[in-house]
Amino acid sequence: PTTSVGIMKLLDRINRTGTTVLMATHDHGVVDQMRKRVIELEHGRVVRDQAQGVYGFQN
Repeated sequence: PTTSVGIMKLLDRINRTGTTVLMATHDHGVVDQMRKRVIELEHGRVVRDQAQGVYGFQN
């Protein structure tokens, strides 16, 4: 966990300099923590493209 937190902080710093960071994950917590653009795929097709998105499992 400490390593993944460090990696996420590094990716956030890189992104803040203007560099786009593309990441694929199934970790809901990571997606919800970053709250950046979320593009969701199902069977290779885009089903959602949302700025400031979250994973989508919220009430």
